[in-house]
Amino acid sequence: MLKENIWCLLSIILVVLVLPGCVAGNKDAKLNTVKMGIAGKWTGGAEIRSSWTQQKFLPIALDINRAGKVSGSVGDAVLQNGQFTQIRSPLIGSSEYSIIGNLSGQVLRLDHITRGNITLRFRKIDGELHGIAFTSGSQFGGKDTRRIEAGDLKLKFSSSLSRK
Repeated sequence: MLKENIWCLLSIILVVLVLPGCVAGNKDAKLNTVKMGIAGKWTGGAEIRSSWTQQKFLPIALDINRAGKVSGSVGDAVLQNGQFTQIRSPLIGSSEYSIIGNLSGQVLRLDHITRGNITLRFRKIDGELHGIAFTSGSQFGGKDTRRIEAGDLKLKFSSSLSRK
């Protein structure tokens, strides 16, 4: 009986603390990228950790607008329909960010690799964006199906939004 009560209590704590933070972070209708210091142009890249690619660096250029829409390039591909999202952790009180978008063209021209989507997960640290990047694809298989994984993502702010 005591064991069941403890599990019930832990379940309630999980639902009350974690779930609202996850939902609120992804559904934030009043996202203000300007106030967060995220809106603008960012450039840099990430180290490709996939051992099966010849190319070992993934250049990234992002243009994040006031509404959280993102365009730019990832590797040799064009980033389209990108969406910036803030993910808040109620347990540690910090924010993590995510950009998910479509890719058009070859991501790694040297390796002749095309992927449909990209996900960037990062934090803003000392005015830079630090995190990871990975494309759509599977964990296993050959070069035509495996996802590209890149770490040590580092993007520097290059310019603010234009007044258009």
